[in-house]
Amino acid sequence: MKRILAIMLALILCVSLLPAALADDAAPNVYVTISAAGTIQAAHYPIALTDADEDGALTVNDALILIHEEYDKTYKYEKQSLGLAITELWSIENGGSYGYCVNNVLAMSLLDPLKEGDELYAYTFADLETWSDAFSFFESYSRNTAPGELTLTLKKLAFDENWNTSVVPVEGAKILLDGKDSGCVTDKDGHVTLKFERPGVCTVSASSETETLVPAVCVVTVRFGDVSENAWYAGAVTKAVQSGLMVGYADNTFKPTANMTAAEYLTVLYRMGFALKYYEEKATSGENWKEGALYLADSLALNIADPGAAMTREQMAYFTAAFLRDCAKHAEADFETKTVDAFTDTADSAYAADIDFLHSIGAVAGDGATFRPADNIKRCEVAQMILNLSALVANLG
Repeated sequence: MKRILAIMLALILCVSLLPAALADDAAPNVYVTISAAGTIQAAHYPIALTDADEDGALTVNDALILIHEEYDKTYKYEKQSLGLAITELWSIENGGSYGYCVNNVLAMSLLDPLKEGDELYAYTFADLETWSDAFSFFESYSRNTAPGELTLTLKKLAFDENWNTSVVPVEGAKILLDGKDSGCVTDKDGHVTLKFERPGVCTVSASSETETLVPAVCVVTVRFGDVSENAWYAGAVTKAVQSGLMVGYADNTFKPTANMTAAEYLTVLYRMGFALKYYEEKATSGENWKEGALYLADSLALNIADPGAAMTREQMAYFTAAFLRDCAKHAEADFETKTVDAFTDTADSAYAADIDFLHSIGAVAGDGATFRPADNIKRCEVAQMILNLSALVANLG
């Protein structure tokens, strides 16, 4: 289950479910990129750093252990004469031809410390004869931008005859968008201008026909035209869309304050269940986009008067509770519940038991003491809800 929801978990790691008073005890978030012989395997993946090797420090080694656990890959290291050394990276044994950088600087040791926001890039060499792989990077591992043009600069680490490092631009490198040739190349200063016309998330990387590059990585998030960068829901919308659970509209909008229909919400829940391999494959886009929603409604025996009508908050609770209970059945596990104060306005709701269940497992919080069961729920609210559900489902079992 951990690997199936790896993308979802990556998107929620920075969303704290702890009270503010406990924030100082939270694990620092670092970002890990992995490439194997020139092919990107994980890009700017957030990791909540813990002492995985139990040596009393938060280090490069801990981050590598954790990223391999997330992706179910083998990572091995051993103590050698010069310190800890990698012997297997990303399930690849190649005689020790591995490298790793922190914030685009060659790390000295697997025991180098990491702190909040650090970028770790580990890689296996593609050139196993002369080890000519040059570590390349953009000025940032992530960019958030509106639709339009975006200029990036590609650089690499170079060495002189005394093995002193310097940073130089990379000219003539091909720019790849999600692994496909964009048709753009860097100029003599390493600059390249790319055009992003639609909202979404794209991994930008680079390759060269004249030298062996460790591919640079920049995860570009293109915002929707109607989602302000400063809106309270901007982060939730970005993460929900990046996970593939929610999508925007053809006119490059997300319509964050529009009401969510039952069919739309059930489609989101179906996508989550399908990612876990709980459900059969059904359409969730195009003319037949409601197939997934109808399949889920039938599978869970849901009573829906009008799938196309605006969904109320209590209906959302009804659908969500049924879905989560089904997930628990598939996972053969139970959700952890906590005693919470009951909402003051849900006693007369037909779905009071479902609301109480979601409240007890931390899926909903309401507005303090109230839940507003009869109010319609908006798309931006669902985006935030999805992050909570992803965390709950991923941690089952």
